[in-house]
Amino acid sequence: MCVYRFDGEIAVPCAFFSVAWDGQWEKYSWQIDKRPKINATEGSRWLWRDNNGDGQVQKEEFTAYDIKYPYIKGIEIDNDGNVYFGSRFLCYFPANGLDKNGVPNYSSAAMVATNSPLPIQEETCQELNMLMKPT
Repeated sequence: MCVYRFDGEIAVPCAFFSVAWDGQWEKYSWQIDKRPKINATEGSRWLWRDNNGDGQVQKEEFTAYDIKYPYIKGIEIDNDGNVYFGSRFLCYFPANGLDKNGVPNYSSAAMVATNSPLPIQEETCQELNMLMKPT
């Protein structure tokens, strides 16, 4: 899942969540040899965040996270830019505002994972943020 910021009318990439696979495919050359090499554990993924705001991928801008299950059945983004993944576990990435470059402050360390109170299906994806948003 890609996140962009705007510089005038130009969309500049500023974050990328690997959600359905570990990103180790050669056809994704933009991040080859820059993304982390993740051990083959189920649920392991990575997040790229443009920490310096240049719109370019640097090796040190990747962090790993674990969604605790190999499949994601739903993705939701709320009006504040917070990201929600739903499967057997619910994962919440708070945007924590924007940095000085307009990049959301996503962090693998800030991800909150909880057990899903109900089976997540495509028709329940719209409810992810209601289920997960901290009160």
